[in-house]
Amino acid sequence: MPTKFMHLPHHLFPVKSFFLINAHHSRGTWENERHLFSLESTRHTNIVDFITSDSSESGGVVSSSPLQLYLVTHYYPLGSLEGYLRAHVLSWQQACEVVRSIACGLMHLHSDVCESQGVMTEKYPIAHRWVWPSSWWVWFVCSD
Repeated sequence: MPTKFMHLPHHLFPVKSFFLINAHHSRGTWENERHLFSLESTRHTNIVDFITSDSSESGGVVSSSPLQLYLVTHYYPLGSLEGYLRAHVLSWQQACEVVRSIACGLMHLHSDVCESQGVMTEKYPIAHRWVWPSSWWVWFVCSD
């Protein structure tokens, strides 16, 4: 699922596209991700920030092409972990921090409870199925 970028004045947003090659599968995947991203309990420091979803069928702001679905998230200027690692060598401390950040995000998704404003509440545990460096966005790398 390719990522494109949507430009608005003074803002840049990544847009994950779902092309309807298999309409049922792609629409179901998009609806599932859209639902999960929109849950308050999914919000976490180590989870990508969801902004909105869109579809070309609704006369959307992203594209007028037929049968395309989109998820819009915040922009992470350092790009994907895969791209970042191709261009940078991490120190041991930086590598440990990246792994810790990913582990914290996965732990939050997989957990059936979350803390919000000091109160523990139940939530749906979510299994992340795209665990590879191209699906993780980098927003900060600590300096040594």
